Amino acid sequence: GPRDALLALLSSCARPATSLTARNVLCLHESLKCAKFLATVLRASWHPVLATLQAVDDVVQQMGSSSSSSSSGGVYTIVMPAALGGSAADLLRHDLQALLDLVRRAGPGAYLWVARALAMLGSSVSGAPVPSDISDVFAEQDATPASDRPAFALAQLRALVVTTGDGDNAGDAVLMDCEAWRMITQHLLATAAFADTPAPIRSQACSSLADIVLTAMDLVARSDVLEGEDGERFRRLVESGDAQRRVISPLAQLMTGDIAGYDEPDRSRFKRLIEVRRVALDTLHRLLQAAGHSVKQAWGVVFDIVQSVFDVQDDDAESAKQPGLLMRGVFPC
Repeated sequence: GPRDALLALLSSCARPATSLTARNVLCLHESLKCAKFLATVLRASWHPVLATLQAVDDVVQQMGSSSSSSSSGGVYTIVMPAALGGSAADLLRHDLQALLDLVRRAGPGAYLWVARALAMLGSSVSGAPVPSDISDVFAEQDATPASDRPAFALAQLRALVVTTGDGDNAGDAVLMDCEAWRMITQHLLATAAFADTPAPIRSQACSSLADIVLTAMDLVARSDVLEGEDGERFRRLVESGDAQRRVISPLAQLMTGDIAGYDEPDRSRFKRLIEVRRVALDTLHRLLQAAGHSVKQAWGVVFDIVQSVFDVQDDDAESAKQPGLLMRGVFPC
């Protein structure tokens, strides 16, 4: 329709060819204004908007790194209209932050579709599979060459729920949403466990998942002060023990490499990797140090994670030799 045609035109004008120009930045700025206005009705049309953001972010990162070793100034030399103020990089950061803030407030009609689109974009970088309930919604996409830089899609999935600032709990609504939790953690788990994920992207997926799990456990700890219907619903999950089990379950999946929601042949492409399992144990250690006193009904999952250290499989050759070293490295006595 006309809406999608306008967004497609703005996105095509915003995509840089070889370097970023003021025209690219202005077109992206306008496309994000449209996306914010239409946040709850864009649905699958979030994908081209976020794909353009990813393309621009990649060029910004390249220009930023090149400017550090030359006098060109990179993205900071782009002259922007005075009315917008600041550099192009500052404007892009502000626009992205404002977009995420609005998406969280707009509710599941916005943030669930953003999460789906980000999972598809993340898959194009890592090669990790996505479930059919996501892949069937979007058209096939070309693979994006991986680099040593953090993946834009994974960074934004984390940013949806892990917010910065003292007392800033803007991501609570997304964390309390069972569908959003499943979708975000499932993609990060798949990226971490997928055998062919590039090492820098695997590390980013693991650290992002660890941050999300710890943030969710903090939400469980302060569930008694949550307000509204969503807060009441989440408190019931906490009281039943389901919330704690849900929070810790991704760590168990990291340990086993058995990622929920995938069928063959995708399941056989996930592996138990020593570096991934170490992150899972380290995150469990940090969680227990910070909130172990509040863990009640989830101890079964905790002990399953510890037991899985000694559950050796053929692709676990390194940990099979000395599983105790993995345990002692994370839980020093």
